Amino acid sequence: MSIDIWIKEKNWETDSINHTSNCSGMWCKALGIPLRDLDGTKAEDAIPVLVKGIADMLENPSVYEEMNPPNEWGSYESAKKYLEKLLEMCQKYPDGNIEISY
Repeated sequence: MSIDIWIKEKNWETDSINHTSNCSGMWCKALGIPLRDLDGTKAEDAIPVLVKGIADMLENPSVYEEMNPPNEWGSYESAKKYLEKLLEMCQKYPDGNIEISY
């Protein structure tokens, strides 16, 4: 299963990103909330949460590497890059709303 995220702004969708849901545990640990809880959040409000989560992943890579999925679909590196891309999208479209589909 995968997770699709995009930001909707003024009735149109911006860039979208997709990643395997196998990394959900990493995102939950990093963000302090399940990634799905950002669904419907205004992009600018998600920025501090994403910055904090990415910083934690950068400061504690071994913790997250231990969470790499055993089936090798996803990894610490790909999970971190996914959050970094989402942060870039939120910074680019701060007035938009995050939409998440599983």
